[in-house]
Amino acid sequence: MLLNRFFVIFTICLTSCVSLDSTFPANLSFTKNVDEKFINILGFKLKQEKYFNKNLSVISTNSREKILYGGDGLRAQQKEIFFSVQFVLDGNELQQEIVVSDLVIIDELNPFAENATKETILLNLKYQAANEVIFELF
Repeated sequence: MLLNRFFVIFTICLTSCVSLDSTFPANLSFTKNVDEKFINILGFKLKQEKYFNKNLSVISTNSREKILYGGDGLRAQQKEIFFSVQFVLDGNELQQEIVVSDLVIIDELNPFAENATKETILLNLKYQAANEVIFELF
């Protein structure tokens, strides 16, 4: 029951992000602060669930990139972050891989645009996890 609630929450979270389609939707809003958005999405959702205990921790993080092309000379770089999290639910230790994705717009005319790289995202996630910022549940 509680595990189902967990998956519902993250389904809602993931559907609020950009889908993994190979097309480039024209009506999406983009963010350059992808690392902060990922952290906020994951942290907010977990903080709302009181049945998690403080044993929740990040085991590992990983990311990959996918380039999508659209009109008007713009590229979108899709960022996917994989959270391997470990948590205790009803006395059972579980491990779950969570995928969160978003698109960052890349202006080909401005190669110096302030976009978060995957190294920045991973560094921030590791820093946040090490300092228990994401996972302060209570």
